[in-house]
Amino acid sequence: MAGMSRPSSRRLSRLFMRGKDGLGSKNNRTALLAFFGQVVANEIVMASESGCPIEMHKIEIEKCDEMFDRDCRGDKYIPFHRAAYDRDTGQSPNAPREQINQMTAWIDGSFVYSTSEAWLSAMRTFKNGTLKTDKTGRMPVKNTMRVPLFNNPVPHVMKTLSPERLFLLGDPRTNQNPAVLSFGILFLRWHNT
Repeated sequence: MAGMSRPSSRRLSRLFMRGKDGLGSKNNRTALLAFFGQVVANEIVMASESGCPIEMHKIEIEKCDEMFDRDCRGDKYIPFHRAAYDRDTGQSPNAPREQINQMTAWIDGSFVYSTSEAWLSAMRTFKNGTLKTDKTGRMPVKNTMRVPLFNNPVPHVMKTLSPERLFLLGDPRTNQNPAVLSFGILFLRWHNT
C-alpha cells in the first residue's frame, strides 16, 4: 500500500520513534505533541468513514518486530480500513483517488466551533459571544441536545452508551480520548475569556 519503493508506515514509525522507554526527549517533545498533531489533523480532515464495500489492507510488519512479532514468525500485519472515496477518482495515474473529507480543509477553528451552523447554535449562549459551559464555567456542557458525536462503545462495557454523557464541543471526535478532550476544553476556555 505504501508503494513498491516506499517503506511501510510501521517501519517509519519504528525509525522515527525509536529510543529507550522512560527517557526524556532530547528535543523536549512529549506525548502532548502527538495529541496536538491529532487536533490539527482533526481540524482539517475527517475521512475515517469506511467505503462501501469495506476495503481492508495490511500494513506490513517486519520480522521480529518487538511489539507485533515477538515470536519472529514474519507473517504479522496491522489491519487497515481504507476511507471512503469519490468514485469518479482513482481511475488513472492522472486522476488519483480522492478521499471524501467531511471537514473543511482549512485550519479555521472548526475543532472548537464546528462546521455546522446548527451545531454551533447548540453550543452558543448568545450572550457576549461565549460558548455554553457548566455551572462552574470551566467545563463544556454535556450533549443533552444529542448532537451526533462519535460515540464508540467503551471497551470494558462493549455497548454504546448515551451520547448525553459526552461533552459538546465543535468536533464530533473531541471525546475520543482525554488528551484531545483536554485541548477542546482549553480552547473553549480561551474562547470564553
